[in-house]
Amino acid sequence: MEQSLRFCFKKKQRIFKPAIFQKVLKHPQFVYKQKNIIGLATNSEQLLTNARLGIIAAKRKFPHAKDRNKIKRIVRESFRLNQNLLINLDIIIIARGSFTLDNSKDLFNQLDKIWQNLYAFA
Repeated sequence: MEQSLRFCFKKKQRIFKPAIFQKVLKHPQFVYKQKNIIGLATNSEQLLTNARLGIIAAKRKFPHAKDRNKIKRIVRESFRLNQNLLINLDIIIIARGSFTLDNSKDLFNQLDKIWQNLYAFA
């Protein structure tokens, strides 16, 4: 199976360095706002075959860890399924505290719109 058709989420596809988070947050080349989520992206300085993902789910907005973890799981799963559309991007997803997690399908739909707009951007 080709590498581009694999649907896995590897450690090298994560953004966990604060410097990269700051770069994307301060100078985004792409901003897409949904009612409950914000997507920010910039072209990576490195030539990557895959996009990298960072997720922000603030403790102040989601006081329970189970809620933050559920958001992160949903975002990672959606990214994993759509990663073949996104190349050489550093993406940050910011979850706002204005929604309930009972219906994760709404969050999936919002994320799909972000991935489609990012595909058009790239």
